[in-house]
Amino acid sequence: MTQIQVVDYGMGNLGSIVNMIKHVGGNSLVCSDPQSIRDGEAIILPGVGHFGEAMKRLRKSGWEESLNESRERGAWILGICLGMQLMTRFSEEGGTEGLGWFPFDTVRFPDQGSDGKRILVPHMGWNFAEHGPQQFDGWRESEDSPRFYFVHSYRVDGPEDPSCFSLTEYCGVPFASGIRDNRVMGVQFHPEKSHGYGMKFFEWFLQMTED
Repeated sequence: MTQIQVVDYGMGNLGSIVNMIKHVGGNSLVCSDPQSIRDGEAIILPGVGHFGEAMKRLRKSGWEESLNESRERGAWILGICLGMQLMTRFSEEGGTEGLGWFPFDTVRFPDQGSDGKRILVPHMGWNFAEHGPQQFDGWRESEDSPRFYFVHSYRVDGPEDPSCFSLTEYCGVPFASGIRDNRVMGVQFHPEKSHGYGMKFFEWFLQMTED
């Protein structure tokens, strides 16, 4: 069984992720040393908080280098919430460059939605993850669109890009809620807090890491 390594750089919801992995029959290890993931096969990059502060910690502690090396050698890497945003090239939150793994920017929701009404942030609560341009077999068998739990004030642009497998709309504003490039992927929602659909998502991720 592949051990899922959960990156601990001081800005992640680690407990819920570890519990969900255990609940679906997986094995995980929280890693606080960047060197510990050098040979890892499956890595989760969580994140809650400010983009600029998160990137500062990743760069200062050596996590950025280790994550880039893991990506280059073909490890599975899953970014969750802020962890997904960190995979983009730039964020308006702090005006900071990200890891640059995807050709997207992380931008704030506009002040008004498509109906002209004020958009309240954060976008918090349950919402749908619709099929994006990229086919995703994680919920292909489901006839209805899965629902996940979201908490975020910034969004990843590019819902029409081929690397987007899941898109979500909030107040008429679409954004990429799932992106993937081979073994590197990110989700804006919190699968570890999303009950049944979250379980199915983690079961899919564990299965992929075993293949």
